[in-house]
Amino acid sequence: MKRPIYRRKIDTAYFVREPEVADKVIPSRKVDIEQNDNETPDVAKRRLKYKIDRGEYNFFDAVYARKVWDLFDAEVTGVPPGLVCKWYKEVLSPFLEKTKEQFAEKYCLEELLQQLSDDDKISYSTEIYDHLFRDIRQRAADEPLLELPKFILKEIENFRVRFETDDV
Repeated sequence: MKRPIYRRKIDTAYFVREPEVADKVIPSRKVDIEQNDNETPDVAKRRLKYKIDRGEYNFFDAVYARKVWDLFDAEVTGVPPGLVCKWYKEVLSPFLEKTKEQFAEKYCLEELLQQLSDDDKISYSTEIYDHLFRDIRQRAADEPLLELPKFILKEIENFRVRFETDDV
């Protein structure tokens, strides 16, 4: 980068080039998820499990919902059962289902299952999805929430107020 302009015995001078600025627009790289056509189902299953273990799917929402669910299960929190059922039906189940659909779409699971018989399709997909849900459960257990989020605490208070006004 530095090159001498001229040299004297007393001092030297250097010019410093200005840094080259890269383009601000970075071309987006498409994720290479092409599947090998002659891949056996067992090899494909191991590959998908490896992808799950590495976290190569969108799991953030499902993991957060699972963390809250795990905190509900800890009976110390004293969350009303009605709120627990509501969280499971309206939040956790839809996030798990959405994660499952996105995973199947991203890795073209339907195309993999086409070459299998009906019984094998069911057992294959069940095994993959069970592994996916175990991974979500494990990720939630690795870093559990220490306390309930504030919006859940507000909902608990609202639930208790509604319950107390219904009794009166």
